[in-house]
Amino acid sequence: MATDTISFGGDIVLTCTVHGIQTIDSKSTRQWSMGDDDELLCYNGRINNLKKYEENIFPGNEFSLTIFNVTESDLNVVYQCRYGFDAASKLIEADEPDFFLSLRLVTDFIIFGGYIILTCVVNGISTIDNEVTRQWSMGNDDQLLSYDGRINNHRKYEETILPGNEFSLKIFNVTEKDLNVTYRCRYGFDVANKFIEINEHNYIYPPKPESTTISYLLENQNDTMNISIHFEKVFPLPNCSITTIDYATIFNIFDLIETERVMEVNLSVSLQKRVACNKFNISCHVAGQLYDIEYERPKDFCSLKETVKQSTINPSEEFGNNFILPVILIFLVVFILVPVLVTVKGFLSKRRNNTRRETKEKKQDDTEDMVDMNNSPLI
Repeated sequence: MATDTISFGGDIVLTCTVHGIQTIDSKSTRQWSMGDDDELLCYNGRINNLKKYEENIFPGNEFSLTIFNVTESDLNVVYQCRYGFDAASKLIEADEPDFFLSLRLVTDFIIFGGYIILTCVVNGISTIDNEVTRQWSMGNDDQLLSYDGRINNHRKYEETILPGNEFSLKIFNVTEKDLNVTYRCRYGFDVANKFIEINEHNYIYPPKPESTTISYLLENQNDTMNISIHFEKVFPLPNCSITTIDYATIFNIFDLIETERVMEVNLSVSLQKRVACNKFNISCHVAGQLYDIEYERPKDFCSLKETVKQSTINPSEEFGNNFILPVILIFLVVFILVPVLVTVKGFLSKRRNNTRRETKEKKQDDTEDMVDMNNSPLI
């Protein structure tokens, strides 16, 4: 049994030669099958899958089976042709590939909390064949991330087949667990590896709201406000500035702690009250990337300082403010408390008079009763 050159997506032709005869007898049984279970593909010209197989009888002593659109499942398997009671077998093996894989990290910088993209290039072909197995995995235990586009964690990974001979894996929300580890892409029987290593030159740990704190400190003596920024985690060293419409200055570093991957940084700047209490913007450059720092304006501090300064500049106004409160209290006493007291006093006086009247009337009744008893005849 003879075969042609094998290529994925192409066709192969198996030719069965019957030795000892001159022509193929159409009355004799012809049969094609494959695999250990002897799966029937063709019987006397009747094909079980017309889109996949085709039989031809040639002049002379040969007949053939054409297999269209060759995939992995068609290879590394035994095919059999039968003529009458005779049979011949052939193992169809995949040719040594004339292509090779290369895996590269596309992203220039690794940004913690961002994403990275790995691209697998199948060198030697023009387009990716969807019938050929694609696979992504990572780590020493070869943890499976994607198999033919089926992702094990859609929030973390995404596979894309690119135009041409490339397919990629996108990794979201990058953390330390995703780095300093080996990734693998597979296409068919070939594989490529890439170790993602981080160093001080290829990654950024940007400032995040949950790990950034801004605080304010009033200095009444100098009429200034100190603004401090505390970055719990950041890398590399940030360069921060504060700007208004007509003013700009940079923050100074007053504390720095370096760990294995990140820095803990404290920055500060001192501003005059007229600047600090106006609208301003805080921004930081980290490895060439610009990040605006969200903050709450020190409204309470500015209001407090405003009151203190007004009291110092205009004592008469402060005296006037202090004079108003006693006047209000006197007004309340005269116009509210006095009428209440008069009303209560009148009520008590009226009640006292009523009590006296009732007592007097009771005495008169008792006297009349006594007179009646004295004037009554004795029996």
